[in-house]
Amino acid sequence: MAARTDVPPLKVFLFIPQNLIICDPLVQASELGPIVRKHPEVFKEHYDAEYLRLIAFIMMERLKGERSFWKPYFDIVNFTDLPFLWSEEEVKEFQDQVLERDIKEYKKEFDEEWTLMRDLFRANKYEEFFPGILDESKEEELK
Repeated sequence: MAARTDVPPLKVFLFIPQNLIICDPLVQASELGPIVRKHPEVFKEHYDAEYLRLIAFIMMERLKGERSFWKPYFDIVNFTDLPFLWSEEEVKEFQDQVLERDIKEYKKEFDEEWTLMRDLFRANKYEEFFPGILDESKEEELK
């Protein structure tokens, strides 16, 4: 970020309307709220619960397609090329064992959390909120 003039410390210069922020209160007030409250073992007690709530909300909204208020935002957000999605050969190019280990640990954690949410949504047949969740052939598409 750059500014044409000096910006003094603590000077507010950018305002984002509250209704445009994807945050936990929004998730709780959305149609996902009852699901979140019904499954505290995932969405409250899990060590990554807040992250899982936000991910579930974004997943639900992305699956709405054109019906989502957030579609224009999703359309302009670039897909992030995260290292945990890279092949083992690409990761080894770093030639850094600590980084390799961290990437593998993050991938393992991601896969465990995906499986946790996927299984929850499938077991409770939340097809209305997550279209395609019951279709195992759509696994990669939903991730």
